[in-house]
Amino acid sequence: MPGKTGWILAVNAGSSSLKLSGFGADGVPVFARTLADTSVADLSRKTLAGVIQCEAYGAGCAPAPCSVGHRIGHGGPLSAPAELTPEVMADVEAAAALAPLHNPPALHMVGLMRALFPDARQFGCFDTAFHARNPVEAVTLP
Repeated sequence: MPGKTGWILAVNAGSSSLKLSGFGADGVPVFARTLADTSVADLSRKTLAGVIQCEAYGAGCAPAPCSVGHRIGHGGPLSAPAELTPEVMADVEAAAALAPLHNPPALHMVGLMRALFPDARQFGCFDTAFHARNPVEAVTLP
């Protein structure tokens, strides 16, 4: 990974797969990995750390990312990407019933990433935020 510092990890935890992408400080993609047919709930920190280190740095020890971005299905009242503070996490957890296949795996990954990279800032990008500014006719007409 160029520079091996200041990199960003993007996480997309779905109902049956996990997609991980790393981006250098310059925004250039440096790895992408999909774990298909994977139950996110069954992933351990050790397994996940091994995948990230292997993809980002080969067999070497990867430095922690400076931030981790998570795709999250439903953000409840959130209409823009946000840092995953305790208040934001409460909104995401409250909305889990509205996206039962997406929010629980995403919440699990947030917890794993916090355990793996305690100093990295965690952010959420919500599908509902993407659709929040749709024109009225797009959300009311079939």
